[in-house]
Amino acid sequence: MTLILLDGLAVADALAAQLTQVACACLALEGVTLPCYATLTLTDDAGIRDINRMRRGMDKATDVLSFPSIPYASGHTARMAEDRLQRCWDPDERAAHIGDIVISLERAAEQAL
Repeated sequence: MTLILLDGLAVADALAAQLTQVACACLALEGVTLPCYATLTLTDDAGIRDINRMRRGMDKATDVLSFPSIPYASGHTARMAEDRLQRCWDPDERAAHIGDIVISLERAAEQAL
């Protein structure tokens, strides 16, 4: 699993490595064997509020937004849809794009207290 960090807040290499480890553990736990990658944007409350308003029509900050590359039926997960994930194959990354994740570090810090 590869995480591609997009423009947002600068993060230390150690945090980027930890986030990649978490993503890999999630795929392993789920049983996904197809090479995958996700894009990850780390932002603040104002940034996630803008994205939430533009993408979901909700003018408020939240902790996490996720945008899967393929639609999943209720109760279904990536493991059950590897054949459809293959349609999201990116030859440059040599992996399927599983989706986009946006995290408000501001909100995460508040919740960690």
